[in-house]
Amino acid sequence: MSRLSSLPWDPRFFVGSPLFLPLAASSGHFSSAAWPTRDELNQVVAHQALVSGGNRPLHLVPPHQPSRSAPHPGFEAKLFDSGALQFRPNNWHDFLNTLVWLTFPKAKAALNRRHYAAQPAQRQSRKRGAERDALTLFDESGIVVASSDASLLALLREFKWKDLFWRERNKVIACMRFYLFGHGLYEQALQPFIGMTGKAVLLTIDREFTCRPLAHQLAALDERLADDLSALGKLVHPRELSPLPVLGIPGWTANNSEESYYDNVDYFRPGRQHSAHGDSTKRA
Repeated sequence: MSRLSSLPWDPRFFVGSPLFLPLAASSGHFSSAAWPTRDELNQVVAHQALVSGGNRPLHLVPPHQPSRSAPHPGFEAKLFDSGALQFRPNNWHDFLNTLVWLTFPKAKAALNRRHYAAQPAQRQSRKRGAERDALTLFDESGIVVASSDASLLALLREFKWKDLFWRERNKVIACMRFYLFGHGLYEQALQPFIGMTGKAVLLTIDREFTCRPLAHQLAALDERLADDLSALGKLVHPRELSPLPVLGIPGWTANNSEESYYDNVDYFRPGRQHSAHGDSTKRA
């Protein structure tokens, strides 16, 4: 368990931080001074009628304790078959994972379905493989980047960070939106640090998209992510995901209001060229 997972409970963890904006509505269910219990979380999960990739009602259960007489079927398989989502109490990582399920239920179910479908190939090769690596990266560290200006997405894919976040700053603020998805990335956002990097899926949006209420934006993104994750040939290799230094996003840290902030090449790396595995840009 990471150091961040065991941080003390703070019911206002999401207040005032743009990184947690997608989770704000779901987080509002849990405002008491004590950690939310599994039963309290299950009540909210049941009210929203969440289902696993196998269309089983989602419910939080204690962590599995493996034994020789009862071998563990695997986290994703058990989730797919029964809807049982393992949950450790007083643990940020698992709590934030539950909030992502509440915020992006269709996309999370699609991820579970993809993991389940990929398991036979993994058993044959005895390796997790590129596809499951990609799915896991997005599940843990994913960020959705939506833009109505294709030229900005091109700068992101080409690792031209100063051009994107500084020289085109006003255009980024007007035309781009960023939504954390990975619960591991949300956990890092509890104590943001230089080096914090997301794995981005890039979406093309209409200009009107940014004017919609946030709840409508999230619902549309959830639908689109679920469709893409359900499609053959999508997200089958980690290189389809674009690395993104999230603290370069305008307004996501007070420090990036200075041009010199983007001169840190250890964080804003020139990186690799666009993946040969295909253009990851999609329309929402």
